[in-house]
Amino acid sequence: LLEEVIDYDFHLRPEKCEFLKSTRYDDLLTNQRSYHPDSQQIAALAVMCLPAYVQILTSSRI
Repeated sequence: LLEEVIDYDFHLRPEKCEFLKSTRYDDLLTNQRSYHPDSQQIAALAVMCLPAYVQILTSSRI
């Protein structure tokens, strides 16, 4: 992110900056090494039951 700030010639005021170890951006948790989905956003997928047969997946009743 800081490289992009430099590339676009933005100027930052250090007294207004706050650097975090990780943050949420666009429904993703990001840190200096990676990004992954927020567990709150994918909680519904974790409790969803598996389909019993393939026709449920291919039906057009969505």
